[in-house]
Amino acid sequence: MKKIYALCLMSILAACGGSSEVDSQGDESSLSTVESALAQCGQQCPGGYRPTSYSCSYSCPNPTSCSSYYNSVNCEPNSGASFSKCDWDCPSGYHPTSYSYTSSCEHASSSSSPNNNVAYCQANSGTSFATCGIGCPAGYRVTGYATSSSCVIGRFSLPSGNNMTYCAL
Repeated sequence: MKKIYALCLMSILAACGGSSEVDSQGDESSLSTVESALAQCGQQCPGGYRPTSYSCSYSCPNPTSCSSYYNSVNCEPNSGASFSKCDWDCPSGYHPTSYSYTSSCEHASSSSSPNNNVAYCQANSGTSFATCGIGCPAGYRVTGYATSSSCVIGRFSLPSGNNMTYCAL
């Protein structure tokens, strides 16, 4: 049984490799590496990935304590013009445009956070944009502030004060 498991695992790992071709001189060169979604134990994603949901996995340590905290995270690559992710922060090169709530981004099955737990992230590009929070990403300057219900952290709160910044090159 262990041999079958090992063969299956090796087949899966081999299938995840990048593609290659042989050029006219017989050299093998990598065409591209395609990053794909992954699930792993814990609540952190590796560099270049973002959390998209948390869950309880019986193949991860401490599955019986999932009412206290989930022990598995689903991750997707940080790529594209925009995406959503669990938690409020956006990775470097992106800024939050709004927040919302989903139960799949709770860190434990027994919790129901009073706060929004999903950030919608947009790539820092163009000559101007609006971002949730106070301040602009590096390379952009503040041109104004506003109050937006889309940028409220508390699910049951109304916006109070400035919580959105207008940024320009």
